[in-house]
Amino acid sequence: RIIFLLMNWSRYFMNNSCIIGYGVVGKAMGEVFGIDKYFDLNGSTITLKEAATYNIVFVCLPTPVAADGSYITSDIESIIRQIEGYGGAGIYVIRSTVQPGFAKHFMDILGIDRMVSNPEFLSEKTAVKDMSHPPFILIGSTIPRYADIVRGWFEAIIKTTTILLTDTTTAEMAKLAMNAYFSAKVIFANQLYDACRRLNANYERVKDVLESHPFGPKNHFTVWYNGKRGVDGRCLKKDLHAFVHYTGLDIMKTIAQLNEGYIHETAV
Repeated sequence: RIIFLLMNWSRYFMNNSCIIGYGVVGKAMGEVFGIDKYFDLNGSTITLKEAATYNIVFVCLPTPVAADGSYITSDIESIIRQIEGYGGAGIYVIRSTVQPGFAKHFMDILGIDRMVSNPEFLSEKTAVKDMSHPPFILIGSTIPRYADIVRGWFEAIIKTTTILLTDTTTAEMAKLAMNAYFSAKVIFANQLYDACRRLNANYERVKDVLESHPFGPKNHFTVWYNGKRGVDGRCLKKDLHAFVHYTGLDIMKTIAQLNEGYIHETAV
């Protein structure tokens, strides 16, 4: 009976959901889940007043990083405030990358509990594929029934992946930690590449050996990518900077410093 109810809830909410932010993540969500109701600063199919009538609001807005490493979440905060002002009573599913504790703090400010942390784990070039075949779906919520609703929503479409449940802050930390770990792998590979050159070892063969072991690396060991080195791209570099800011871990400070040297090198 519980499974039957969850399936019916998911069908209802899938037809009553919208997307805020129609960039890489928002567009991939729209394509995979068939959501054509979205609000974006560059063109929308609904207004924020209309967004307030939906039961699930997926927030996929960009969160750039300031000079000090803090996430700029003002767009998320402003838009949710506006939706609330229009009488919104739906669940806000935060897919944007934010600092650990963001959802809890913002819910306390607004006096609501309808915020679920659901960070995405996709690559820009394969966004649609990654959205439809995720390694797992991470759902963080302080209210079990909201987590159940979002879980049922995803399970109605994606039936072959693991659902991981936790609280909002842990979900936010897990996303940031994963990108920081990927950055650490990139910098280790770059350091290893330099050591191989100094010692006349063949880096590509060393890389092959490492990748042949079941505990070895699967990604991030291609040192030169599009003629550049180090941690770059849309997400990893900014999230590495943010992770250093929010955790203050010495090892990550060193990794960030090393990266600054690599990103200015060009292929010869």
